[in-house]
Amino acid sequence: MIKNAANLKRVRYVATQLYMLCLQEKSGGLSFGSIEMHFKRAPSQSKQAYWGSHTGTFYKYAKGSVRIKDHSLIERIEEDEQYQGCKYILSHPLWQILENPHASIASLWEIMRILNPTMQTRLFKFNKASNVYKRKYWTNSTHFSRLSMYNNLDALACLIILIREMELLKKWHTYVQVKWYVHDLFIRLTYFKPLSSIHLELYALIYTHFLAKNNPITADYFSIEKQDVYQHFKSYFKSPNLIDDFSLYHRLLKQTLLHAQKVINIGDTKEAQLDFLFWVSEHNLLKVHRAFNEFQTTAQQPPLIKKLIKACSDPNTRRHINSSEFLNI
Repeated sequence: MIKNAANLKRVRYVATQLYMLCLQEKSGGLSFGSIEMHFKRAPSQSKQAYWGSHTGTFYKYAKGSVRIKDHSLIERIEEDEQYQGCKYILSHPLWQILENPHASIASLWEIMRILNPTMQTRLFKFNKASNVYKRKYWTNSTHFSRLSMYNNLDALACLIILIREMELLKKWHTYVQVKWYVHDLFIRLTYFKPLSSIHLELYALIYTHFLAKNNPITADYFSIEKQDVYQHFKSYFKSPNLIDDFSLYHRLLKQTLLHAQKVINIGDTKEAQLDFLFWVSEHNLLKVHRAFNEFQTTAQQPPLIKKLIKACSDPNTRRHINSSEFLNI
């Protein structure tokens, strides 16, 4: 119980941090002190008087020192048109699965049912005869790839939920596959703000409770007759390793984007770049990076670059949805 309480506290602190970062992004980059003053300074109070009694509460929220508990303040911020939608961050399904890493199947489905409606249609089908929703079960990894393609917080939450679901269903091959989709999506999302500012804190929660779990697929899982199969595919059954240097991944992403912008018209928006980086992940970041370096040297397009150009030029490959009516993180 103590461990669960400590985990709950950490999750709520990270949720508060992300909420504050979203407010800052919506404000156009104002300091946390300026945002706090906007909502807390009384109309009759001068700026000088306000700063004289300023406690820096929003700064503490953003640094993860304390969590936000003032619901009236949250509602007051939400009423401001400029910050509408940010409140959704605090109740996002991601925090629910991170708070309950040992959730039952029933609990997982409850969390799935509060994801974006577009994503729910991939997870459930409605049975008209019984008037209930039934879970869809997939037979290949294409479906996980399509979820990952949404490139937002809902997709990350959904894939983490699926890790736990596959664990409970003992679908071990899929269990490992989904871990890798979470790993790749997390790297893409945390290259951009606001998640880039809390990537270490958020990754610690995800890795500890989901990615670091031992996989039951070991040599003992296979019969003696099929040991050669295990040895051949051994690396495939491994979970992602702990990332101890995000700067390396993010540097590779930056260099790959810079190279790509000279060859492919991927656009300057965050959404367009995430679209491109999804295809980079599908073909392996290191291989794509090497292919662009080869192209820089030889001036001849390697086959991998041609594949990326074709994928990025197809409008049917863009599958963005919003995490809410107002927000897409």
